[in-house]
Amino acid sequence: MWKYVELSYTLASLYYTREDAFRITIAAGLKPEFISFGYSGINNWTNILKDAENKGKIDTLLDIVLIEHSDNKIIQAYRVNADSASAKGISSYSGNKIDWKGTKSASQLEKIMGTESTLMPIHFLELGLLKSNSVARVDIPKGYGSGFLIANNFFVTNHHVIDTEAKAWKTTVRFNYQKTQDGKRTKHEDFDLDPSAGFATSSENDWTIVKINGDANSKYGALPLQKCALKLDDFVNIIQHPGGEHKQIALYHNHITYVDESRVQYLTDTLPGSSGSPVFNSDWEVVALHHSGGWLVEPGTSNEYYRNEGISVNLLVEEFAKLGFI
Repeated sequence: MWKYVELSYTLASLYYTREDAFRITIAAGLKPEFISFGYSGINNWTNILKDAENKGKIDTLLDIVLIEHSDNKIIQAYRVNADSASAKGISSYSGNKIDWKGTKSASQLEKIMGTESTLMPIHFLELGLLKSNSVARVDIPKGYGSGFLIANNFFVTNHHVIDTEAKAWKTTVRFNYQKTQDGKRTKHEDFDLDPSAGFATSSENDWTIVKINGDANSKYGALPLQKCALKLDDFVNIIQHPGGEHKQIALYHNHITYVDESRVQYLTDTLPGSSGSPVFNSDWEVVALHHSGGWLVEPGTSNEYYRNEGISVNLLVEEFAKLGFI
């Protein structure tokens, strides 16, 4: 019998939702996109533990759990046993090891590690860097946000970042606020906003669109907005200014967990200050406008999950088109 059966049942009772299982998995340094998740807590934790066992991270995972459940005797016992095995140099892997020096075929030596390939063409990085030019930090009177340029020098962010024309007049957007590969600051450029030339906002769907004062498009480009199809487990990347810091990108444990025509929920990392960032798919198409995170209710249910959320580009395209902005 597999030695972690009791542990999988214990963890399933402590973390029975997929979102809690995701959270612990990520904290332990495992990649949930390579682990099969379903609606059974037992099956989820069995798969997580098998992945942790193969990667030698059972003890790391147990340490994370013990931070929240330090008095759990079963977790404590498994952690002690993990220490004993490590001290004796015992490997927990019992499968068949590949002899790479032998006469194995290429198909036996090279593997896709999950259910979906994460291999990307190298120009993925080049295109992402190009798209990042249109992302800017938003400096509001008391705080920061993020946003991005679209065609005709319109700038998009969240309603809760810029909610009125009066606030837009007092806001500056800062492009090229980032660091070079050797850690030096680049020369940034600030633009004021001109709401008299174009302004609209939606408190219901948390978006604001406003005209830039000047021709930012000529230097920083524009992100096209067009409808696209999304599905669960698609990867989404976010270029952002978390905490008002230099431009950053979130690339890991980044798959979609819920999607409909107005909202997209995902596990991609953000921080306060990331509101208004563009959410991209693997083709660097804008798929959402990031706006919130934390314990969110999944639309159509009463269930709360620990996720981030954006406004679907499909909704933005419809509403911006009705107003004549695109």
